Amino acid sequence: MNATAKRVIASKPRPVPFKRGLSREEKKTKALELIRKRLKAPSIARVIKRGKTDSDYEFELSDGTLVKLGKADALDNPRRTKAALYDALGVVVEIVERKKWLIKLAIANASEIIETSTDAEETLAWLHAFVSRSSLRGSDQSYLSECLPTIDYIDKSKLFDALRLIRSSANTSEIDSRYSLKGFFDNDARCYLQITAFARFINFGSLSSERMTAPKLSARLTKLGFKKVEVGARQGEKVINVRMYVSPAKFFDALC
Repeated sequence: MNATAKRVIASKPRPVPFKRGLSREEKKTKALELIRKRLKAPSIARVIKRGKTDSDYEFELSDGTLVKLGKADALDNPRRTKAALYDALGVVVEIVERKKWLIKLAIANASEIIETSTDAEETLAWLHAFVSRSSLRGSDQSYLSECLPTIDYIDKSKLFDALRLIRSSANTSEIDSRYSLKGFFDNDARCYLQITAFARFINFGSLSSERMTAPKLSARLTKLGFKKVEVGARQGEKVINVRMYVSPAKFFDALC
């Protein structure tokens, strides 16, 4: 255990002392005072509830540090709160047994709701960024601000060239690729994208708080109406087939 860590003992639990008739702000103030006292953590400035449903709870400290507590079910677990406070403050809180743990109600009363974007809204924002920064060119490996190209799906020669570049992008890292393509639009404004390139784009740009994988993105894209397809083209004796995700026609036009 860290030698510099302070050891405190949580106050003996008592029923949450909220009088009837208190306003929401009065309850919030009293609940926050109770949390600080019970956990011996006066630096807790507020309790944050991210989202109205399936929420994540956090303590925000006076210096702006965020202490992640987890979902609502985690609030029933004294060990989770103890570990979170130790990690942020170096304070060891000797929590009472679980059946006497009464902090959850105080946290609920003290919390401030912060609206969060839905998975669909978040994915749409990533898609807009992805299609407007399509290609990696040159030795400086910087993105050009250009839209995904439009490829005539019937022109197999152009489609073959596009698929060759997309497959090249999928088989090499974004940083090492000097000339790559991540997708294209067809004549009906359907968007075709390569999901591993999309995942790299999100993770490399730190656009998500969690690491995005192909299965996670597949589920998100499917909910938005994308379908998994295999796109192929022939040039002489050479055949290229690439698995891609395709949007409904005029998908991005409908969002404007």
